[in-house]
Order: sequence, then structure tokens, then C-alpha cells
Amino acid sequence: MPGYLTEHMGVILISGVLFFVGIMLGLVCKEDARGIVFSVSYPGNGGNMFDLGRTTTKISDIDLATISDADTHILIENIRTLSVHSHISDQLREMVRYSEGPFAKIPVSINLHFTDDSKISGPVAKACSNTPIYNKPVVAYDLKADANVTYKINGIMSLHAFWEHQQLSDCVSINSAPYDIWVSKEYVESWMGPIDPLRTNIIVKANIVASGI
Repeated sequence: MPGYLTEHMGVILISGVLFFVGIMLGLVCKEDARGIVFSVSYPGNGGNMFDLGRTTTKISDIDLATISDADTHILIENIRTLSVHSHISDQLREMVRYSEGPFAKIPVSINLHFTDDSKISGPVAKACSNTPIYNKPVVAYDLKADANVTYKINGIMSLHAFWEHQQLSDCVSINSAPYDIWVSKEYVESWMGPIDPLRTNIIVKANIVASGI
């Protein structure tokens, strides 16, 4: 027996120390919603000292506003693989439909320039490629205050700047509103009535939307 104790003294001492620490500090191994965790508490119900172990993250614990770029990329790629018949897909389409959350309308001021460009007709327009309205669905809903004219607005007007404006001298102030867009005058008149023949542009209130109308 003394020989056995001498030979295994290291293991016995470590086991004894861990046993004593477990009793004194309340070392507990448990599995819960967070995963498998070693929890160490102060003696006498003195509260938790620290947790150590593998934890799992619940979806409700994720703050989408602060997740890293890498995690954002993973999230978006996972969403991209969803079937159109999934519940998440249905909910996302509903958010787009009602302009909710990340799909909310973005208010902008638009300077409509009238052009005779043959490829510009109806809602098809052109804009500077480095502005927020380029290749985005835009819906105009009212005029900016203009004391000199009165027009009768007929509902809303959908615009989509598929084409890039090539005159770079017109694209200098890319960060200042109103944003410039080139559009058919006839199309604008179908929305607001006849426009003075001498007038070459008009400023309107609009929203960038997630999908065209």
C-alpha cells in the first residue's frame, strides 16, 4: 500500500486538490441552452465567479447591427441559398412589399432633366453611376415647392435609371441633393400635366424603393 501511494502520489494530490476546490467553490459541469459549461461559484451561495466551456449562440442573442463583415457575408450567403417556398423567404418578400426594415423607402430629392435621347422613354431614365439613384427603382410622389408654377400631380411616377449618364461634367457633385436624373419630358407630363416648353428641368420629391412598381 505505501508503495502504491508513493508511485501515484502526483495523481492523488491533483485529484484531492480538484475535489477540495470543487467543494469550496462549487465547480459544476452542466449542459443547458448555452451548451456544456463549467460553472465556478463562490462558497456559501456567493454568486457566480466565472463560466468556462463550449457555448452555443441562440438566434435571439445575435445583434445584426453589430455583427462582423465576415459573419454578415455568411448570413447573406445562407439566405441566398433559401428556397422561394421557405418561411424566411415569405417574410422577406412581405418586408419588401410593405417597405419595412432594411427595405424601407429612402427619401431623396430628384432633379429631372428633360432629354430627347432615343433610348430614354417611359420610366427608363439615366443618371450618374456614382449617385445613389443609379440603377435603383425610384418613385416620385410630389413636386418641390415652386411658387412660379402649379401642376396637377396624378398619383406617383416610377423611374429607373438603367442607363449611365456619360457627360462627366454633369456628375461632379455626386453627394449633394437633388440628384440628377435624365428622363423623357412626355413621360413626366403624363404624371403632372403640360410643362412650360422653355423649362428644361424640374425638382421633385421621391423615394428609392426596394423594387419597382
